[in-house]
Amino acid sequence: MIVTVCKGRDQSEWFDIELCAKTKAFDLLRLLQHEFGYQPLIDEESVRYILEGRLPEGPWFHIPNPIEVGESGLMEGSFVRIQRTYSTIDEGI
Repeated sequence: MIVTVCKGRDQSEWFDIELCAKTKAFDLLRLLQHEFGYQPLIDEESVRYILEGRLPEGPWFHIPNPIEVGESGLMEGSFVRIQRTYSTIDEGI
């Protein structure tokens, strides 16, 4: 399947990528990490980025790491983006 990868705050930068529907979301994150030059996706404590998908006229939705992209709801012509994860609470308390 071919999906469009959106980049930048307003997703004005983009490129198409061809991938197998059986590709796991986590593997796609790793591939895109190298393409975008993001900080490491994983450290010893947490995943720093998540993968989101969107159908051409729909809202963005989270694609969990163990899910194959073909089972996530994505289809030919869909969009994907990487979002940085963050927390509003201090987990050290």
